[in-house]
Amino acid sequence: IFKKGLAVCTFAAPSIVTEPWVKRVAADSGQKVDWHYSGGRVNMLYLGDYAKVKASVEKLMSELDDACRAHHRRHHPTV
Repeated sequence: IFKKGLAVCTFAAPSIVTEPWVKRVAADSGQKVDWHYSGGRVNMLYLGDYAKVKASVEKLMSELDDACRAHHRRHHPTV
């Protein structure tokens, strides 16, 4: 996927949140999906049917948002 994959999206998120979410997108879409950091941002790539991957990203985006917020609260609690 790293060499031949096409970009789906880019976003900022910690790897501990990104990895399980990208795996959920891959499972939900039934397509090959992976990611890597590029310039401090997640670069998500796919091989297969873009429409299926895009639909899964849109469907699961709120889970990524929630996980990022929860991670931030755990590691940066307010005083």
